[in-house]
Amino acid sequence: MSENAPVKAWREAYRLFKTKKGARCSIENLLKRVLKGKPVGHITPAVDIYNTVSLTYALPVGGEDLHAIEGDLRLKVTDGGDAFLPLGEEADDPTLPGELAYIDDAGAVCRCWNWRDGVRTALSDDSADAFLAIECVEPERMGDCQAAIDRLAELLERYLGATVVIKTLVTRDNPCVEL
Repeated sequence: MSENAPVKAWREAYRLFKTKKGARCSIENLLKRVLKGKPVGHITPAVDIYNTVSLTYALPVGGEDLHAIEGDLRLKVTDGGDAFLPLGEEADDPTLPGELAYIDDAGAVCRCWNWRDGVRTALSDDSADAFLAIECVEPERMGDCQAAIDRLAELLERYLGATVVIKTLVTRDNPCVEL
């Protein structure tokens, strides 16, 4: 797995910030599961669609319920201590100092960049508005990233009747998007 090009690129990116022991990029976790012959189970229709796109393009894809986001959603290096209840857990697991995480005004939304989602902002069958992100750390794969964005939008519109409002690349030169 460590020699798989997308996995290798993400492992190198993860070395640049503090991570919880064993944290890996979401695409690595999905690929490991599939390569071991374990099915990727049903979560919600939107999550199932984005997992399909993630596996198709070997890019991490994640999503959050926009109505559960408090204030601005941002990806930042944390000071640590941001509240976070991981999916499937019962105890708070706050961010580490120096960890890269998606956070809002209430705490962490996704730990270690794209490793672990939280209960508070998780997509559910009742989610009406979502923020979906496809992430790429390999400049030479930006075309794949754009193709994945387009495919995700197409599948969400076709199978869920979604209205995709914003499709844009957030980069160092274009660091913000108004949701």
